Amino acid sequence: MPCCHQLLAKYFKAKYENLGDDMTTPYDVFNDPDNFITFITCVSDSDFEGQYFDRKEAGRALNGNPVSQSNLDGVISQIKECVSAFANADGGLLVLGISSEGVIKGIQHLSESQRNRITSIDQLLRSYTVSIKFLDCINDQGAEDQIILLLVHKSENGICETITSNPEAWIRVGPQNKPLSDDMRELLKREKKITDFERGFCSFYDASEIDQQVLTEFKRANFPDTQISDKDLLYQVGALEKDKNGAFYFTNAGFLFFANNPNRVLSWAHVRLLRFTAYVSDFKNPGLPTYDQIFEGALPQQIRKLRVHFRESGFIKIYQKRNPDGGFIEEPELPRIAIDEAIVNAVIHRDYGIQVPIECRLFRDGLVVENPGRVNQRGQTLPTEFSLSDYLLDSAPRNAKLMQWMRSIRDDQGSVFVQALSEGTKRMRDEMSFLSLPAPLYNTEPKRTILTLFSNAEERERKYQQSGNQNNPEFANIFPIKMNNNQGNNISSEYFDKRYKEIVNLLGDALQAKGWYVDDISFSRITAHRKGIEIQLPSQVAAHIRFYPAYIFQVREFYKKFFLSVDYTLVVKNVSRVNELMQTFTPENLHGKKCVALSKTWKPGRIISCTLENTLVHFNDLGTDEYIPSNNVIPDLPMDLIKRLIKDKSQQFDLPKEIKRNSIALDPNSSRLRAEKTIATINEISQQVFPLTIGDATLNLMSIPISLNRFDVKSEFPVIYLPEPIVEFHHQQGTPDIRNGITRFGSYQDDPKTLELIPICLAGYRDQMAALIERLKVGKYKYAGSEKTFSTRLTYNTILTVQSPEELLNECKRIIAEHPDWSGNPQLPRLFLVHSPESGYSLDNEASPYYLVKRYLLETGIPCQMVDTPTLQNPDWKDLNLALNVIAKCGVTPWVLPDRIPNTDFFVGLSFTQNRRDGLRRLLGYATVFNQFGKWEFYTGNTDTFSYDERETFFDQLTQQTLNRLVSQNSLSDRPNISFHYSARFSLEDRKTILQAARKVRPNGTYSFVSINSHHNIRLYDNRPETDGSLSRGCYIPFSQKGLFLSTTGYNPYRKAIGTPKPLEISVRVEPPINEKYVPSDLKALASQILSLTKLNWASTDSICGEPITTKYAGDIAYLTDAFLRQTGSFKLHPVLERTPWFI
Repeated sequence: MPCCHQLLAKYFKAKYENLGDDMTTPYDVFNDPDNFITFITCVSDSDFEGQYFDRKEAGRALNGNPVSQSNLDGVISQIKECVSAFANADGGLLVLGISSEGVIKGIQHLSESQRNRITSIDQLLRSYTVSIKFLDCINDQGAEDQIILLLVHKSENGICETITSNPEAWIRVGPQNKPLSDDMRELLKREKKITDFERGFCSFYDASEIDQQVLTEFKRANFPDTQISDKDLLYQVGALEKDKNGAFYFTNAGFLFFANNPNRVLSWAHVRLLRFTAYVSDFKNPGLPTYDQIFEGALPQQIRKLRVHFRESGFIKIYQKRNPDGGFIEEPELPRIAIDEAIVNAVIHRDYGIQVPIECRLFRDGLVVENPGRVNQRGQTLPTEFSLSDYLLDSAPRNAKLMQWMRSIRDDQGSVFVQALSEGTKRMRDEMSFLSLPAPLYNTEPKRTILTLFSNAEERERKYQQSGNQNNPEFANIFPIKMNNNQGNNISSEYFDKRYKEIVNLLGDALQAKGWYVDDISFSRITAHRKGIEIQLPSQVAAHIRFYPAYIFQVREFYKKFFLSVDYTLVVKNVSRVNELMQTFTPENLHGKKCVALSKTWKPGRIISCTLENTLVHFNDLGTDEYIPSNNVIPDLPMDLIKRLIKDKSQQFDLPKEIKRNSIALDPNSSRLRAEKTIATINEISQQVFPLTIGDATLNLMSIPISLNRFDVKSEFPVIYLPEPIVEFHHQQGTPDIRNGITRFGSYQDDPKTLELIPICLAGYRDQMAALIERLKVGKYKYAGSEKTFSTRLTYNTILTVQSPEELLNECKRIIAEHPDWSGNPQLPRLFLVHSPESGYSLDNEASPYYLVKRYLLETGIPCQMVDTPTLQNPDWKDLNLALNVIAKCGVTPWVLPDRIPNTDFFVGLSFTQNRRDGLRRLLGYATVFNQFGKWEFYTGNTDTFSYDERETFFDQLTQQTLNRLVSQNSLSDRPNISFHYSARFSLEDRKTILQAARKVRPNGTYSFVSINSHHNIRLYDNRPETDGSLSRGCYIPFSQKGLFLSTTGYNPYRKAIGTPKPLEISVRVEPPINEKYVPSDLKALASQILSLTKLNWASTDSICGEPITTKYAGDIAYLTDAFLRQTGSFKLHPVLERTPWFI
């Protein structure tokens, strides 16, 4: 049997074996001191003493006298401190009998009792293990002597401290023995498991504090088939304990893992993410951050939020290089897996007893993760600085319960949520190596661990820029304008700003002077066509309207530089005179319309009033009113009146189709044709219309469009690509292809539901209605029916019929009168399926049965689905979307996003419907609310119309009403991120009102105001042969610090574009909490938010939606409420339908 000393020595050797072959360990010296005598006697303490070694003289005998008592007490005090310090750290070796100059003084000058005293450590300390060896030697006087070697082992189960009423203890830090502070003592207790932080009391149990999403996932992973209450489950797994009175309380681990806001009690339990323009070498003095955000919540939610942030935001740069086989290859600034492992390890393995947060700092050349607590290596000691190229970590988990819970749940792809430290650090090292980056570097201290991932970003950026310096196939219809004064110097952007309107008008005049006809100048846009050029139409149509190939010109400013955007369009103009139009329209139809009128010459004006004989015209330029014969006035008719005119005059002419055809909207090659037309026009006007002269400035138009650069992220117009968002269906099955996903996997919400249909149709369509319901139930082609696809069984008792469309409303009222309990049933167990013939009514006729029936049922609180005659006659390829609309309106969730949308807790789509009646402008406003997964939360709005001047009061009330509703649902944190979306630009007054109202509810919130504009003339092109000529969906181009263009309908594998896709122009203004520094918007996160929200249109299974549901749904609501507003009385949606997409 080996002796105790041998076992300890063997343990000590194993403990230090990972320090490296070239490093001397305390065990090496203790085991074979003769071989290391040169090391022991090196001439300077600094060459010997350190984290694991120390040496002392064993007192001094002066003038041949014995060592004094006070001198020996000093030696014993030094031994006491040194042994305690080594034992409380990672152990070490103390040598007695060597001077600070490395001279052997020995111990022969001590009496036997004195020698016993300096080696009787058990009289001084407790919780220690020391091996002692006496080494024979020759002292500096040439006499035989000895030195003492004390091998101090790490104290595993206690704190090595003095045996006194107020114990003292020390810890080794480099060559120093530092007194153990109270918080360091508590840290050691946690590390040595003397106290168990995880099981400690945190807060008394309150069910409202549980994060239900985390708990649901935990149940699904660990108790899938067990019926157990939340409280019993949490108690069973150790997240709850009972006090002596039987009251339940959260343990620290339970509160960290399951509570929705651990920061309420453990205010340091979060991750702080910062970005600096400094280098890693400036770690201690990096200057002010350019980004600063806190990630809080239950620990699984913190990890999810961080993962989404690093994947979807622009925090980490993405480099692109050409793929030799076509397309592009992306490479991140740092590997996402490496970042993920670094931060996840910090969250799980940190010491939560140390009251500081985790801090992650991104520098120009690397990411630094500072984690409270030292990494605990299993059975081994690590140096204070090491690289994963030299060491692999095998951590003894500090938070075993948290680690166990984390590893029991799954991520969104069904994989283990977190890896063990040894697995994770190996992946981190390998991922860094794959990008030819240095292995992760660790620095350890008693109270913190610092991990650095170096990115070599600047060197790599230079390389990618050089590789991308070639002709880029991607460009925009934006052309630079060069401004110079008479001396040839550049003109400042401020000069241009001051004379912007003047320049626009000058361009319009120059176009007219060069043979162009200006159709319109409004909102800084000029629409013009070449005189004498028109598209041939049938004579009976050409007598009333003309088609002109035209262009929209707009002067734009980006990055304090000016550009001209040019886009092809089709101008459809009325050429009928007022007296001719009076055969089709009433005078009221023409009042207020723009016109041209002959008063000596043709002049632009506006119609005030008209009769068959005379028309009163207000001339804009002169500011005068004049009666003009009606046959000399040509009104500018809006498209709805032109459609009525052509339908009245030429029944056979398909106006919508011809407009699309001549707008090159039906051509499969339309993007390339549009680009060619645009460039040809620019070549013409850059030479014939430009240069323009204004004051002492000359404006020249460049004929080369701006290039969109994928390879230089610092260029003015970089192209950044976002992958197509995945959506999640039944059993967490995910795919970006919605139609394929819903038919293959079924709906996300799979709780069985029985839905009763109340079918009503015209008498002659009973059989078709029955066949349609059967089709919805059993399906056809890829659609497998409502029960298999949506877990919804459709039933009905009978099909009700009426003789005419006008009877539909009364039939609905009769049925509700017989079944008053159907009204406002919160379970939404039935839906009215109503045949609404479209013949005889225009689409926007508010008096049609469609709007009358729909409004009645919505106000009654019963979902309804209107069906037109073509769908009844042939439901092929319409059945799936129809079934989707039916089940979504009745509360079934068809699909969701698998991940949180970055940087936002809730999205609020704001909008209002406006209508003019009796000369007054009245509005109806509302908000649609979506959570961080893009899931529909609720609709809210005012029930009475208000005047335009009252809109600020409305916005104030609506904002507070919306946020207070979220507060009542326990959904809104103290520091929420709320994004307000609007399809027009927020005015300064509106934004100020909304912000003030929001801060009344949550003063520490961050509020983003996002304007989403599709009414512009910017187009984005891609000339690569493998595309359709348009820039791929998912690409975005920042054009300022607060704005970007996002391609949502461009080239994609899911649907061929019809016409030339137009990107969304997105602008954002972020308002941080009061007294907090403004942080520039993360444009990548913004683009990712919008792109993700385009995947959640439950009105269709099409994978592509051109706009986010925040504004898409707002438009749908506006369309309906506008019709309701034109009817009598205020529209009041029943509250039970506010949580459903009733408008799709």
